[in-house]
Amino acid sequence: MKKAFLVFFLVSSFVISGFSHAAEVTGITDSEIKLGSFLPLSGTLVFLGAPIKEALVSYFNEVNAMGGIHGRKVTLILEDDEYKPARSLAIARKLVTADKIFAFICNQGTATNLAAYPYIESQKIPVVGALSNSDATTQPPKYYLFTILSPQSIEGPCLVDYAFRTLKLKSLGMLYQNDEWGGNAYRHTLGHMKKWDKEFKVVQTFERLAPDLSSQAIKMRDADPEGVICYALGKEAGLFIKEIHKLGWHPRLFGAPGLNEERFLKLMGPAAEGMIILSPYYPLYSDKPEIKRFVAAMEKYYPGSIPSVMGLMGWSAADLFTHCAQKIGRDLTREKLVEALESVRDYDQGIGAHLTFTKMDKSPDPRRGARDFLIGEVVKGRWTQRTDWVRPLEKPLE
Repeated sequence: MKKAFLVFFLVSSFVISGFSHAAEVTGITDSEIKLGSFLPLSGTLVFLGAPIKEALVSYFNEVNAMGGIHGRKVTLILEDDEYKPARSLAIARKLVTADKIFAFICNQGTATNLAAYPYIESQKIPVVGALSNSDATTQPPKYYLFTILSPQSIEGPCLVDYAFRTLKLKSLGMLYQNDEWGGNAYRHTLGHMKKWDKEFKVVQTFERLAPDLSSQAIKMRDADPEGVICYALGKEAGLFIKEIHKLGWHPRLFGAPGLNEERFLKLMGPAAEGMIILSPYYPLYSDKPEIKRFVAAMEKYYPGSIPSVMGLMGWSAADLFTHCAQKIGRDLTREKLVEALESVRDYDQGIGAHLTFTKMDKSPDPRRGARDFLIGEVVKGRWTQRTDWVRPLEKPLE
């Protein structure tokens, strides 16, 4: 009788202790992990937020269908910030105080992440897989903010190297969107041009959502560079490229990451044929098993949507969280999540660039996961990979 009571006492203590630990960690119960995110799910940037949301939901649906993470199902609370920084901050407060999430995942945007981060830091809550290619997001490094995308500081430089070293072009022009996103890209690209002892032959800007880019196209044509770096997305990229073709001018075109998105290729049409575009991810028609898994999951849970390169960003963030949470085990805490993220080294998710993070004082950019790109070319309306993973040359003229 005494032995039976002792066994009951020990088992009860273990169970109670387990539940007690779960109760002590906000957003964690014995059966649930609660994650939150702010994304542009309406407005002009819904084309970014919607596929990311779909990928997050699809990934965690798959995880939950297989029993969750160490027996806990993931609950997602995804809020629409319309890409408005003040709204992002308000949503962050709501997710913490009202929804009581364990961690943020896949918060999207530079201005929005920066607006919300001081509050998030004050609450000591990790942000897993933040989506921003701006170096300002991780420079200076922020303890709780882990960003997955390769930075702007290497985008334009990679294109410059490819233009001069691989394609042997003699001159370049650049078109960029006149805002923080486009301006940062221009500054980094211009700095790398100088490493090649080159200057842009012509530079043109445009305002976001500009209805007409014909004047920029004419000025580019008149300067006649051999190649043009087009730092635009969506409608504006389509407008510019179609305009220069109307002029009968056919320079070699180079595009920012994201322009290989299928809907953008359709917007640009046949005029985009031969365009060189960067990508942090493998093509969606790749035979990579994880790319096939992504496409299958999207078709299963969102049969009306077209699988998207943008969606791979959400898939990456969800996979990163799952990888770290599985590594930690049942004793999941926010600080242990930070430690697990800091220990990620050359992590191959099977969809694109490998991820590496470090402790704050162990590398120049400890909270930036990826630093590589693939370079590809538009062939018959499809982005076709042309290189392995690349980074900018340190000393191009040597």
